[in-house]
Amino acid sequence: MILKIFSLQGYLRRPWLLLLSLCFVLQFFAVPAVDGGGGQSAAEVLRLKTGAREAALGSAGQATARGAKAIDYNPAGLLPGEGSEFELGYTSLVEDIDFGSFTYTHSPDFVGNQSALGWGVNYISYGDEQRTDVRDGKLYTDGDFTGLDLVGSAGYGRQINENTSLGFALRGIRLEIDDSTAQAASLDLGLRWASNQPDLPLAFGFVIANLGTEVEFEDEGDDLPLLARGGLSYALRENAAFPVELYLDTEYQIENSRASLMLGTEIQLYNDLDFRLGYNSNREIDDGMSVGLGLNFVDNLEFDYAFVPYGDFGDLHQLGFRYSFGE
Repeated sequence: MILKIFSLQGYLRRPWLLLLSLCFVLQFFAVPAVDGGGGQSAAEVLRLKTGAREAALGSAGQATARGAKAIDYNPAGLLPGEGSEFELGYTSLVEDIDFGSFTYTHSPDFVGNQSALGWGVNYISYGDEQRTDVRDGKLYTDGDFTGLDLVGSAGYGRQINENTSLGFALRGIRLEIDDSTAQAASLDLGLRWASNQPDLPLAFGFVIANLGTEVEFEDEGDDLPLLARGGLSYALRENAAFPVELYLDTEYQIENSRASLMLGTEIQLYNDLDFRLGYNSNREIDDGMSVGLGLNFVDNLEFDYAFVPYGDFGDLHQLGFRYSFGE
């Protein structure tokens, strides 16, 4: 009996034990292991791909994501046989900074019945800033300038057996600051496993994100934010008055040797209304908590909202729309 509990089968039959064990391991990595010392990496838009649903969940649920948003989180979640889906997202960040996204997934005939494709566009617009210059020891202003981060993505996911899928995403990155521009390219590699047993509604995902070239502004190069992300999801739906889905993700920022823990809970209050609550250890402001709702207006159309407090910087209100069609 003891050996069975600590076997892989024992863990899978007892998802609470697997989640507890992973939390125990992650506590040793949820603080910086070493001083990064290398400064901030470039292309912050690659960090801010979180949709409204996942933002409400504390950025949990990314590793095991499915559908259109999987192109941003884990391309192994681009799964065939589920029709087509697109998602729009928008967030007004601090001051005049805006973030937006569009993602789409489809499984055309030419890729076969075991594969799916995905596309996406993400941007951050930094608004207008005043240009200043120092001449003869005096500070002068000279009009305004703006900045823009833009990422275009294309991905491929393939179901290799009834439980496991693999995927990759290629990204083209363009950064603009005033009259200066920089380009880069990156690659994400993902794996997703999901149980096909009704009494074991468990899924696992892992992704290596932002493998790529440096971003160079005027011969000065910066690395992309290289990440490793893993996560679990477990659904408590059978015979439940209020079906619940639990999410646990961990993300390791390789450039500064820092890990963070994300926890999320989604509760189905009614057939068309979901309540979401999340925690992100990487966001220390207001204890890293977030909250949100999901609402189905009509068949296959869902509206997502997330409220993320940021203390003195203000509160973020993130919106998303998701529409599914076809078979």
